[in-house]
Amino acid sequence: MAKRNTVNFQQVRGKRGHFGAQVQIKGLKQAQRLMGRLDDDFKTRFKEIHNGAADIVAEEARKRVPVGRTQRKSRSYRTYTTAALKKSIRTSGTAKGGIIRVGKKKIPYAGRIHFGDVGGKRDRLGRRMDIKGKPFIYQAADIKFRQVVNYYNDELEEILDDAIKVSQRGR
Repeated sequence: MAKRNTVNFQQVRGKRGHFGAQVQIKGLKQAQRLMGRLDDDFKTRFKEIHNGAADIVAEEARKRVPVGRTQRKSRSYRTYTTAALKKSIRTSGTAKGGIIRVGKKKIPYAGRIHFGDVGGKRDRLGRRMDIKGKPFIYQAADIKFRQVVNYYNDELEEILDDAIKVSQRGR
């Protein structure tokens, strides 16, 4: 059985001054270097693992995303929910980590919904820009933190065991 890595969770300040969540796994870089030398299959396994961890958080974020209500411009005047922001949540995995993306070209307001606006400013038409941020992704990361850590521990332990088996076969 391989030695377990130490998993550390901390909140970090991003480029724009917003707080975010970050999971750091001690010994991960060394393990990736070792496994990168052994086989390219390990790189794809790391991508899958990181994508799986991002999927866990994204699933919870889809439950927490604010969904607006609008009125149709038809005779029925029914209200319906626009879940465009919810549908735009997508994940991907790289060799270094999992990524959760929200919004796209047709949904440019995703950042404003998540982080909010700086109070007291006005847009080019003179309208107040005072949207209060609803950090649904950060909340989802906080809620699913223990599940993500357990997922990483299980998957990394399995990968390290496989790497030890491969290295012992090579001797």
